[in-house]
Amino acid sequence: MKTQAIRLDTYYRKHARDLPWRHTTDPYRIWVSEIMLQQTRVEAVRERYVQFLERFPHVYALAAANLDEVRAEWSGLGYYRRARYLWEGARYIVEQHGGVFPDNSTALQAVPGIGEYTSCAVAAIAFGEPVAAIDGNVLRVGSRVLGIDAPKNSAALRKPVKAWADAIVENGEPSILVQALMEIGATVCTPRSVACAKCPFGEDCIAKSTLPDPTVLPTTTPKAPRSQWKGVLFAALTPDEALFLQRRPEKGLLAGLWFLPGLVGEQADLMGRLDDPASLLHSILPGATIVDAPPAVGTWQFSHIDLNATIYRAQLPTGFNGAAGRVNPPPDWAKEALPSVTRHLLSVADVHIGSGPTGKTSPP
Repeated sequence: MKTQAIRLDTYYRKHARDLPWRHTTDPYRIWVSEIMLQQTRVEAVRERYVQFLERFPHVYALAAANLDEVRAEWSGLGYYRRARYLWEGARYIVEQHGGVFPDNSTALQAVPGIGEYTSCAVAAIAFGEPVAAIDGNVLRVGSRVLGIDAPKNSAALRKPVKAWADAIVENGEPSILVQALMEIGATVCTPRSVACAKCPFGEDCIAKSTLPDPTVLPTTTPKAPRSQWKGVLFAALTPDEALFLQRRPEKGLLAGLWFLPGLVGEQADLMGRLDDPASLLHSILPGATIVDAPPAVGTWQFSHIDLNATIYRAQLPTGFNGAAGRVNPPPDWAKEALPSVTRHLLSVADVHIGSGPTGKTSPP
């Protein structure tokens, strides 16, 4: 393992990408980067990481903010539950540890929102604990180097790869080697291609020496079928064009985020409940009426859900006070932490609230 560690260290110091979170050993900044990088591309995180730290430069600033402020700064990154995890974790560290991060992976896992991977990454990079952080990149590299024919998320793969990676990290500088293992998986030994000639594990890789195509490892398992959701939603405006939105429940899809009033869910669960939009509107917003215009149809792909929603424009009565939600002029909504799906569906209904990320895919 010593030889592999030396080759890996040498490769990383020469070829590693220059990323802003690689210029610090501050556990707070490393933690923020690790949470941002979960399910989000490096290029998308690069700029937003800097912006987030300008707004919340240390754990005290993040803990002192309210959740809406954090969500607003997170807007457009998707998987908004990560913003809540960061906020809850910051409050815990300030309240329970006086703002000082625990310096080992075991203690870090007591922080809300920090699991095994993140705790190991922060502990190794910030504090030099010799423990590997096992993500999908490292599992893929380990599967090929060790020649393990097993599904990516199986114990049959995770356990031996963890032992192998820990042994490498123990034979050098943990902060370098943990990041180097991830770097190989992200840039050299990727899901669909391999650059074996430049890989520091090339001489030892069982997949390279025994398989015509090393990318067959690790084996993949069939994905679960995507859920099909239907919905009836309302772009509800006051006579002076102020827009009404409601928060989603704190658990589930788009937890705690602003969304159009209405009803969405599994098609089977909503059978018959979407057939009378006027009655549905009255049950949600008494006194509101549907505008006499053809409804719009908006679609959206979440990470595991396909949403097809019919969107009606609705007129709110004069003096509507925004009970169970909030009424804002569109420019004020533009400053809020609106998820991309909300912006997109409003745009489909010809309600425009200013600049903001839009698109057709979004995580929950």
